[in-house]
Amino acid sequence: MTGKWFVSAFSTTLLIFVLLSHAAGQEIQLGTLKWSFETKGWMTSPAIGSDGTIYVGSGDRNLYALTPEGKLIWAYKTGGWVTSSPAISPDGTIYSGSQDGKLSALTPDGKLKWEFKAGGSFSTPALGMDGTIYVGNRDATLYAITPDGKRKWSVKIESNVSAAPSSPAIGSDGTVYFGGRDNALYAFLSDGNRKWAVQTEGGDGVTSPAIGADGTLYVANGSSEFGQVPAGAVFTLYAISPEGNIKWTFKTRKYAPFPSHAPVIGPDGMIYFSAHKLYAISPDGEEKWKYNSKGFTFSPPAVGADGTIYINFASALHALTSLGELKWKADIRGNGNTFPAISMQGMVYVATDAGAIDATWGESTNHLYAFHSSSLGYALSPWPTFHSRWMKHGTENK
Repeated sequence: MTGKWFVSAFSTTLLIFVLLSHAAGQEIQLGTLKWSFETKGWMTSPAIGSDGTIYVGSGDRNLYALTPEGKLIWAYKTGGWVTSSPAISPDGTIYSGSQDGKLSALTPDGKLKWEFKAGGSFSTPALGMDGTIYVGNRDATLYAITPDGKRKWSVKIESNVSAAPSSPAIGSDGTVYFGGRDNALYAFLSDGNRKWAVQTEGGDGVTSPAIGADGTLYVANGSSEFGQVPAGAVFTLYAISPEGNIKWTFKTRKYAPFPSHAPVIGPDGMIYFSAHKLYAISPDGEEKWKYNSKGFTFSPPAVGADGTIYINFASALHALTSLGELKWKADIRGNGNTFPAISMQGMVYVATDAGAIDATWGESTNHLYAFHSSSLGYALSPWPTFHSRWMKHGTENK
């Protein structure tokens, strides 16, 4: 009944959207640019609040809040480059990490609530059902932080969390899953006690997990330092049971730098992940198709409500059908290494991060782009984008 209601509601919403567009004399062309917003530093992936506000961080040391029309609402100045995509709690609190080792909690109007200090830059946080913030740090530690900014517990990982720290994911039972640079996927109870650890092979970093409808965890590994490619290494996607058993692996012929190619899951259970190409893998580990743009990508994809798959390849945003065929693409100015965000109004937001791997972090000009799409929000899937859904809770959707 729920699925039929969702399809009916989606169809009705799409019909209204189309009728209103025609009534206003507007012919919406998919992939056309609506607006862009410029900053003077590389940009994080954006996150969208429940009211449509877009939050994005920059190497110019600001966290920005923008209207759906691309107008600046506020900018919060941090003490370092903003290094993680924001996470947004149900009460509207925005959590964002910066290079100066601070995790900042901000009110929806951009006022500081508290700061939590650690030894390095933070990953994108995951938010538990009780409001606990789980976040990785470059000081090789996974932190659990209370909603008022106090340390609840912390766990030291054997090796560095990552050059770019992996982000935790939270199962429906409260288990916290976390990938380390030591090639292990860890499972922790909500009190910080370890349940299990699974060692992967072939890389030096594990991505943030995606969690399937049955609790299966999907992670991939690769090099966490740009240009450091071990001889003969491959890029491997793992399916791991909630009990910590490897169900299957899928290996590519290419080795992908950065453990940022976190898998996502479509409404039919298909797993999508990028390793130079975009791969579609069935829930039993079989390759269904692969898409090659003759470029490269360091971006996880995102799946829209109509099944469209969005991914950055080099300097273009690509929109694909569920069969891997190109629907449209839109050029963007600069590296497209961030993952797209999809609004309920049918806009796809994507940021550029030119200068993210060289000496121009705080000096390069970058943009957040808003493109028209056919997707009214994310797919009805357990994990349609990095960190689950549009407010980036990092919690399994049920």
